[in-house]
Amino acid sequence: MARVVGGGAVAQGGVAVRPVADKIIAAMRGIGGDRDLAWTVDGSAEILFAGDEADLMEMIGNLTENAGKWAASE
Repeated sequence: MARVVGGGAVAQGGVAVRPVADKIIAAMRGIGGDRDLAWTVDGSAEILFAGDEADLMEMIGNLTENAGKWAASE
């Protein structure tokens, strides 16, 4: 589900992407089911998202869900 929010609060300086990605990948590893996918996160801990953490989690979650669905092994 996508949403558009006007005038919402954005964390000062942005939201660190790496910790959010790490958290989502850890969850994906836990629900991997019968597939043995190799998940990796590659990126600087200094990258910031200029938006809301919930929106970032939704975007990364959607991307990883699709990656897990279509990946052969990693």
